[in-house]
Amino acid sequence: MTLPLKPRLRLDSGALQPPSSFVQVTGLDSQPQSAYSHISNFRSLLLDMQLYSPSIKMVKQSMLDGMISCPVFGDHDRVEGKIMLDPTCSQSGRLMIEGVFEYISINENLDDEIAQVPQISKHRNIFFSSSLIIPISPIHDLRSAFGVRKRLDHSDSNSPASRSCEFSFELPQGSRLWDKMPPTFSSMPDAQGRGGLSLLEKAEVSYHVTAVWESSDMSENRGILEVPVLFHPDTDFQSLDGSKIEPESWLEMPLIPERSIPFHCAVTLPRPRTFSRCSSVPYFVVFTTTPQSSTLNREIASDATIAVSLIRKITIIPQLPHTPVDADSDDSDGSSVSFLTPRTRLLKRALKSGVAPASKISEETFSATVRHKPLPELPQAPFSETRTLKTQMHIGFPKRPRHCRSQAHMPDGLYKGKFQLPKDMLPGVNWAGVSVKYNGMDTIQHPSATWEAASNGSVFYRRQQLYMLHGKLPNLDDYLIAGCKNGGPTALMRDASKLVALGSGRPPLAKSQIQVYSPAGESLLLFSWDQNRIVRFGWTFDERLVVLNEEGVYRLYDLQGDYQQFSLGNEAAELGIIDARIHENGLVALTGSLTLLEVKDWEGGRPLALATPGLSEPPHAWAVIPPEQSISRHVEVLLSVDATIIAVDNLESLDQRISRGPFLHVSPSPNGKFLALLTFSGILWVVSADFQREIVVLDTATVGAEGQVNQVGWCGNDAVLVTWNDLVLLVLPSRNNLAGETLRYLYFGATFVVTESDGARIIGQDVCDFIQKVPASSVSIFRPGSTSSSAILFAAWESFLQRSPKADENIRSIRSDLAAAAAKFGWGFLDLYNPTDFIAMGQALKVLNAVRFYEIAIPLTYSQYQYVSPAHLINRLTSRNLHLLALRVSSFLSLKPDVVLKHWASAKIGRSKTSSADGQDDEVCRIIVDKFEKLGGGEVSYADIARRAWEVGRTELATKLLDYETRASDQVPLLLTMKEDKLALIKAVDSGDTDLVYHVLLHLYKRLPLGSFFKLIEDGGEQLAPASKLLEVYAREQNREMLRDFYYSDDRRVESATLALDEAAQMTDPHAIMTAVNSAEKFFSEDKDRALEAKMMNESVRLLALQQQFEKDSDGKVKFFGQSVSETIRTCLMNGMSKKADRVKSEFKVPDKRFWYLKLHALTAMRDFDALDAFARSRRSPIGYEAFVRHLVEAGHLKEASPYVMRCDSPKRVELYMLCKDWRAAGRECKERGDKKGMEKLINSSPNSLIKRELEQFAASMK
Repeated sequence: MTLPLKPRLRLDSGALQPPSSFVQVTGLDSQPQSAYSHISNFRSLLLDMQLYSPSIKMVKQSMLDGMISCPVFGDHDRVEGKIMLDPTCSQSGRLMIEGVFEYISINENLDDEIAQVPQISKHRNIFFSSSLIIPISPIHDLRSAFGVRKRLDHSDSNSPASRSCEFSFELPQGSRLWDKMPPTFSSMPDAQGRGGLSLLEKAEVSYHVTAVWESSDMSENRGILEVPVLFHPDTDFQSLDGSKIEPESWLEMPLIPERSIPFHCAVTLPRPRTFSRCSSVPYFVVFTTTPQSSTLNREIASDATIAVSLIRKITIIPQLPHTPVDADSDDSDGSSVSFLTPRTRLLKRALKSGVAPASKISEETFSATVRHKPLPELPQAPFSETRTLKTQMHIGFPKRPRHCRSQAHMPDGLYKGKFQLPKDMLPGVNWAGVSVKYNGMDTIQHPSATWEAASNGSVFYRRQQLYMLHGKLPNLDDYLIAGCKNGGPTALMRDASKLVALGSGRPPLAKSQIQVYSPAGESLLLFSWDQNRIVRFGWTFDERLVVLNEEGVYRLYDLQGDYQQFSLGNEAAELGIIDARIHENGLVALTGSLTLLEVKDWEGGRPLALATPGLSEPPHAWAVIPPEQSISRHVEVLLSVDATIIAVDNLESLDQRISRGPFLHVSPSPNGKFLALLTFSGILWVVSADFQREIVVLDTATVGAEGQVNQVGWCGNDAVLVTWNDLVLLVLPSRNNLAGETLRYLYFGATFVVTESDGARIIGQDVCDFIQKVPASSVSIFRPGSTSSSAILFAAWESFLQRSPKADENIRSIRSDLAAAAAKFGWGFLDLYNPTDFIAMGQALKVLNAVRFYEIAIPLTYSQYQYVSPAHLINRLTSRNLHLLALRVSSFLSLKPDVVLKHWASAKIGRSKTSSADGQDDEVCRIIVDKFEKLGGGEVSYADIARRAWEVGRTELATKLLDYETRASDQVPLLLTMKEDKLALIKAVDSGDTDLVYHVLLHLYKRLPLGSFFKLIEDGGEQLAPASKLLEVYAREQNREMLRDFYYSDDRRVESATLALDEAAQMTDPHAIMTAVNSAEKFFSEDKDRALEAKMMNESVRLLALQQQFEKDSDGKVKFFGQSVSETIRTCLMNGMSKKADRVKSEFKVPDKRFWYLKLHALTAMRDFDALDAFARSRRSPIGYEAFVRHLVEAGHLKEASPYVMRCDSPKRVELYMLCKDWRAAGRECKERGDKKGMEKLINSSPNSLIKRELEQFAASMK
């Protein structure tokens, strides 16, 4: 490949014109930091350039021996760098990046003997261009513009330094997914023709960055630095050339012959149809081996020819070039006004007018202008070239190509071939006027080519082939089949009533085996049934297979073979199940007593009995309308009994009173509004669900089909499908004929119909088709002659692709409706457009295309996708262990990856080894945690994964996984289930959630023996101390017996004694109280440090016994029990039991002071002042007499308190007299003591004038 790799300085008198929009870039003072680590340097006389890139590559430069390093950029990168200028450069310059496609076509005319050299055509197209105007600070000195350039010496050391400026270009991205800027490429010729020229064409895609600057004196030519760069879209910059790409699926395209022939031929290409160079394109040619005419068969076998070609088409549509303006002309001054300062323009004009004589200037200027000014480029005409690169031709069909030994092993009707792609082959390009496309065996059909119209021409149906099933399925006529809706799998079980021939084809299934196939015919599951005879099997909404046996036991199998087992109850087991109908959200079973049982949902709920239908024999046929489709929102069962239909729900059984029966097939429509009924005589009757409106009455005998009807189903809600061997009949309602209209579809062998909400899947012996009514939106666009806005827009798009001006005419004709009709193509013609719906639709289509591949085989339509929801689709992918695709779909649709990661981890645990001796548990745990942290963002719960590990017997792994669970509410219950009791309690305590701790404690208290429970808490030490305290709090309030046992088991004597006393305080029975106190004494006595408390408990017991004796002596009239010693003494004194009070005093060694206080208070309360006086006189008071005075004053007995003042100490008597309000006695006391200050205080405190006068008299007598 020839690339301009060497930076060079060239003369260019034609200045590049700046763009209309000035782009301001980084100034001189800013130093932005680049994210790229590689720096490439390029240099010329006046300019230096640095380019920052994520990678560099050493390439060989043409016409040079050396290698240079080129910067390499990829998708979403920016071309960043720095330009450094010589001080003599002017204040502005221009940077530009361009992508160029060059193609040289060399065609040698071998038939022309005169021609000496091949014909050469060269074409060049700039498909990408971007430029920047770089302003630099102006020249400092006007005189420097007129100076003469000279060699730099030491005297010029003060000249200005070089200047620099950062720049950045953004690489464009395509507006469509298939639009990608072409990578750097160069084809190398490998053959020489006449004249030394290659007979092969030469193509090159190159990119370069160019810097253009003028010198400041305007007298020398400008410098241009051109730097090559490489563009590789792949991030690791490693070419896919030479690698082998395995096809993900195969796409079959029928070939349309020029004339009608009685056989079919098709080409099958691998999908995706993207191949690397230096690889091969494999293909198959498929054709019929049994034409209807034997003569034609022989003719085809000997003379038929089929040719397969690989064709390339190159199209170049040059853009209109910009005519450059000469930088030396006056016009350029005006055009450059946006970035040239007034001072610079003055300098430039001065240079043009004042450097040399006028005559000489005119001649030199004229000659220079003529010599250097480039001629304007003429627009090139569009170029298009189509070449057949390779052709493979074979003769001798339909058996196999004659004289071709390599095809001898292939079966009849199949030929295999491939095209080898050379390494130097030009890659496909679709970008900005450059198109390189490769076409081979593909043929494009109009979307309406497969439509079939009804007689009125307004309704169309189409049959689309989903998958080819050659030899993948057994003979369907020998099997019982159940199909899952919404593109789900199909389950097959041998029909025990039919004989199966052995020794031919694939081996049949055993009678007790069920095999599950994908819609593409791939086996998903095979399992054996180990229970009694199977009555019915069907599918749930979430793709679980329900298998019901005659004893009422049913299992729900997932696609990995795991199942859950439930039962319909003892009654069903005793009576037996003779038939059942299974729908997506439940089942209805017919028991041996001809009653109906319903199961709602699939969580093992109790079966409910429906209304009694009153049957004497099993119905001829019956069907179920699910609750979500019935009017009553309850399940409705339709039974064909004799000539009528009986409708049964949970409330009543109702005879519909019709006489067209009995019916062999009863089939409700997907929405439950219509019924298709087939009589034993072959009459198809389509009627509304309430039997009030007939829609179609068709005698199937007039169809011409042989044999019995196999199945009656629905194609959406608009048509009925009736199947025989080799024939599928689509019955449509008609406005003019009650017999309706029919469309016939021929198949080989038996078929099975899976009714969908918007069509029907037909599973045949070798094909899986989808028949549906063409949506109204598609009809409005693609129907021939349609004049709708959407059809006109589609026509405008086709015209646009053909570059026809008719596209604009079509757009103008629908401009008023464009907002409603426009999608991607219409955006450019709308002023405002919200692309949200379009983006959502594009995402949905991409997801649907991904899951439709035969390896995935979930042929969902868009309406089904809307019904089941993206989250449900993710679950279906994970159930097939397609975790990578599910994860990518989740990311693409911005869904949380939790579901995918949980299922992946569960599958990982199930498939890993069960031995933990070699550290397998640690390895599995590490893998799961790393994956969760990388993809789950720390939001994925580990509890469900740990539960799965525990269920499969990996307890140690489950425990390790639970260590990473951040939510204790999910962590602790599983640990309890795993019987990791101590760890569960520790985790609960660490969470700080008291309710969770109580939950664990109560759970363990109920499950464990009491000793084990207490030992678990005791052994926890400080780690479980909070749990122990919470248990005490709970037990103290709710369960004292458990608290007593807990204290006893923990040998906590003090707490046990305290608990006994606390219980005693709440008791009323004296004997029980004394027993509790005795227990407390016992607990205290067992603790050496609690001798005092033990003695106190002993005294309490003695006191209680004495109190019991006192009560007995008083015949229970006086209550003593439960009082303290002081209270007991007081009670004795209050009731005149002085001797008993003295006994208590002596027995419990009550101090005299306390006893005198108690007796003082008791006698005062009794107002027995004589006894009080006698008690005071009995002996010297240990508490003094001031206590008597103050207590009597507090009790309000002032008069009785005054006599006791004289017994008090003399310094306090005046104050005590004043306390007793005895002012005269206080005055006399002051007079006797000669206390003048006290007297003066008395006078000032006297309550009235009379007493004051008396006190003044006492004071006067003291003078």
